[in-house]
Amino acid sequence: MSTNLKVLIAAIVIIVVGGGLWWQFGRGSGGGSASENSQPASAAPVSDTLPTGSSTSDASLQTDLNAIDTQINSFGSDNASVQSGLTDQPVQQSSL
Repeated sequence: MSTNLKVLIAAIVIIVVGGGLWWQFGRGSGGGSASENSQPASAAPVSDTLPTGSSTSDASLQTDLNAIDTQINSFGSDNASVQSGLTDQPVQQSSL
C-alpha cells in the first residue's frame, strides 16, 4: 500500500469520526442534562373519555365490543379464503 493511500484512508476515517461526534453533540438542546431540565411529573387528570374521544360508558363500550367482534368475524372469513387459496390444486395447462 502506498503512503498516499494510507494518508487518504486516515483522513477519511478522521473526517467520518469527527462528523459523527459533531452530529452527536451538536443535536442537543444546548443546556444541561435531562435531569437538570426536567420538571416533576404531575398526575394525569381523571377523565371518562378515551384518548380517541369516545365515552367509557357501558353502552359505548358495548358498541366498541360489537365492532371488535365484527372485525374478528370478518378476519375469520378472510383467513378461510386464504387457507382455501393455499390448498388450491394446480390445473393442467393446455399448450397452444
